[in-house]
Amino acid sequence: TYRIFVRPVSKLRDFSVVDLGEITVDPGETRRISRRLNTRPRNFSIHALGLNGVLGDSNIQLKPGETYTVFIGGSGLSADSVLLKINSGFIKMESESITDVVYETPGTTLSFRITVDAMTPSGNYSICGVDSFGAMDCIAGGITIIRLAKAKLPPDLQD
Repeated sequence: TYRIFVRPVSKLRDFSVVDLGEITVDPGETRRISRRLNTRPRNFSIHALGLNGVLGDSNIQLKPGETYTVFIGGSGLSADSVLLKINSGFIKMESESITDVVYETPGTTLSFRITVDAMTPSGNYSICGVDSFGAMDCIAGGITIIRLAKAKLPPDLQD
């Protein structure tokens, strides 16, 4: 099962990302998705995610059962005007922790705390920002959860 996000493209303006929902595809199967998109102008963008105050253009890797301070960067972001959402109930964002961060570089950055539930399945999860008009931008698959396999000890070392 996959969640489908679409970003309409225009040379003249930025449009809101559209969440088309989930689709299930069996191995080797091809599915065609055809929908009319409701294009909505967007006045902010999300470009980067990071940990420890360092933004990057690749996904962040987190472990179940841990709490992190995450940074998200782009343009037009403000703790007062953009609501952040993660597409999993296993990953809880502390909404009161969302804070504007000031760097001496162009762009805007927010920081916030998230806790990854110990039962979170491995996989990729998306983070989106939504403004008061409903316009959305996302980093699809920007959060990767990695469950570390427990090493199996030889019988003579087991308790």
